[in-house]
Amino acid sequence: MCLVVITIFAQQRAEIVVSFADKQTSETLYKGSYALVIGVSDYTAGWDDLPGVVGDTGAVKFALEKHGFSVSLLPNPTERELDTKIHHFIKDHGYDSENRLLIYFAGHGHTDTLADGRELGYIVPADAPLPKKDALGFKQKAISMDMIQAYARQIQSKHALFVFDSCFSGKLVTRGNFPVPARILEEVKYSVRQFVTAGAANQTVPDESIFRKFFVRGLGGEADRNRDGYILGSELADYLKENVTNYSDGKQTPQYGKIRDVDLDRGDFVFVLPKTETPTPVISQPIDLTPPRQFPAPEKFLGKYRFEASRTDMEIAREGDKLLFKVPSQPTGVLEKIAENRYKVSTLADGFFITVLDNEIYLEQPQGNYYLPRVKQDGTTENFPATAGLRELVGIYAMDSRPDFRVEIAERSGAFLLLIPGQPIYKLREKSKDIFINSYVPDAFPIRANRDSNGNLVGISITQPEAEFRYRRVVR
Repeated sequence: MCLVVITIFAQQRAEIVVSFADKQTSETLYKGSYALVIGVSDYTAGWDDLPGVVGDTGAVKFALEKHGFSVSLLPNPTERELDTKIHHFIKDHGYDSENRLLIYFAGHGHTDTLADGRELGYIVPADAPLPKKDALGFKQKAISMDMIQAYARQIQSKHALFVFDSCFSGKLVTRGNFPVPARILEEVKYSVRQFVTAGAANQTVPDESIFRKFFVRGLGGEADRNRDGYILGSELADYLKENVTNYSDGKQTPQYGKIRDVDLDRGDFVFVLPKTETPTPVISQPIDLTPPRQFPAPEKFLGKYRFEASRTDMEIAREGDKLLFKVPSQPTGVLEKIAENRYKVSTLADGFFITVLDNEIYLEQPQGNYYLPRVKQDGTTENFPATAGLRELVGIYAMDSRPDFRVEIAERSGAFLLLIPGQPIYKLREKSKDIFINSYVPDAFPIRANRDSNGNLVGISITQPEAEFRYRRVVR
């Protein structure tokens, strides 16, 4: 049986459809895909701050959007803000049975032993005090797994996945390894509430989250162990447990399970990979009638490329029959070709890849992915490709929450620039339809074009580590 999976985008909604090539029929897996990504980096009542959470939530947001999710970010919520946001999220999206919901929390976790000997896990909002100093205040502010279970039961959508980049324990879920089923449609048919945590009780999550890195990499395709084009929630959990445990030297052992409810533990959450080869599931893309792109031969892309964030020039050079990747003060890497224009930096740690484009390279690394423009002989850098989408963005924009603060997108000497008062000048690049990035920050923090119901450009959203800011177009 040949399956073709299509993602249909309509405003903030992504519909996942499976078409049967041999039967000329199709079936909708999900009508809507919604995620709430919560990150607490700044604690106000005694817990250590977690600055790394800022980048983690941005990377998770981008990874989920690749899978068709409409993602809401919630940075540094208090207990009241967290509870209110989760209730509104469920109210807005959790009552359609054909939706899938995902809630991701990054921050401190804690396990308390109750009087009856039962262990109860908590996630810690920004204003919760330390339990050793104020046990009652902590229990009043922290969100217990009993409350998470209550949230899960409120949801009427058939699939909900809760992911906690925190360590705690509790008996909310039945744990264990769940076999990957053979047929995706069987898993979509039944309801399920699944939970994944970054570790067990008495374990700590480092600020530089190993769990987040493998969560993003897993959704990128590494968790698809059987290469069938989709990733099940249980499959992702097994991947996280194996890799996080290994790379943390056993200091973190992710836990996985389903809610203890006979009506909510039969199905499995499904992620469809954006790029696979038939006959496995694939996300269909608009048909491109332009001639196949000719990627530059190695001799054409030898040279230096600038990492704008640190003003560092990286070099691709040839030495004999080897292509080398040179970074100042770092070991020299060897480029190993794995696709037409894609290379693995084989002598560095896992997770370093380079994709060669015209006058730029795309650098993938665990800390984030960047576009690096080629350095010209005069020391300046090549412009990113000019597109109709970039030209449409040119104008002045006022922040919704602070109308007196304005930014400008301008075209100068063939380059499209984002001009923010008091900040460096950012060169813009179009990554995909209505999504733009700049070379100073990872592409997990994009700029998005906002349109009205008629498709007219009305503003932009700028994703920054702490939040997403909306701007209204005021001058063209």
